Amino acid sequence: MASSRLQQVIGVVTGGASGLGRASVKRLVRNGARVVIADLSSSDGEVVEKDLGENCAFVPTDVSVEMEYGYRALRTFLLNNHKMIFTK
Repeated sequence: MASSRLQQVIGVVTGGASGLGRASVKRLVRNGARVVIADLSSSDGEVVEKDLGENCAFVPTDVSVEMEYGYRALRTFLLNNHKMIFTK
């Protein structure tokens, strides 16, 4: 059962499609947060997004490229503010 204690939290988890990052995403969502998964396009990010539902969004990103990460992170938060990523 989902908790609501992090209901006002929006997080970005780099490497969120596998391992410790994926576990972090699951825990954040389970506790009510909305989470952006930033991971490589070749990762399982889309699968994780589908598994966790509407409070999770996958943004394919290579965090080793600073300009790309900065652009995508900013774009994600701007879109979120216009309710285009999270529909809730």
